Amino acid sequence: MKKVFVTGKRGSLSVAVAEYLKNNSKDSVEQISLRGDAWKSENFSSFDAVVHIAGVTPQNAKATEDYDKINTELTRELAEKCRHDG
Repeated sequence: MKKVFVTGKRGSLSVAVAEYLKNNSKDSVEQISLRGDAWKSENFSSFDAVVHIAGVTPQNAKATEDYDKINTELTRELAEKCRHDG
């Protein structure tokens, strides 16, 4: 059994993917919110995989900067954190 985390706790896609994985695999699945900075203090070393879904659509972004920050910079930060944690 693998331990997997799905980013995003409130988005319809992240909720659906997490539920699908929980119901159709033997893996342990957790959802982690990337809103705010609390996730940065988490230790991801116990996870085997990450399914990164958290993001914002252009229609929901307050500005182009928000879209880039959330969909590009946040993704990069998450990847670096996961690599750092092993």
